[in-house]
Amino acid sequence: MSNAISRHLVKAIADMAIFLEFTKEELLNADTSIEAMEQLAMELQLMENEDRCNLALQLKDLSAEYGDARRAQFVENLPESLGLE
Repeated sequence: MSNAISRHLVKAIADMAIFLEFTKEELLNADTSIEAMEQLAMELQLMENEDRCNLALQLKDLSAEYGDARRAQFVENLPESLGLE
């Protein structure tokens, strides 16, 4: 997978996780959000070990690009939350 493509995929995963975590309950049912996050985690955990490690590293690197401290911390912790580490 090329770095340009993987960078965009990593950002898309992070942004989707942020959406699921930070969208208010009035707009997105909490149970639906949790279900979607669990499905995302389950699918990503099926990746080869090297790919999971690469994704985890890229998510941690990407976290610095989020200006909001809460979101940056969330993305930095995402590899552990998704079971990639």
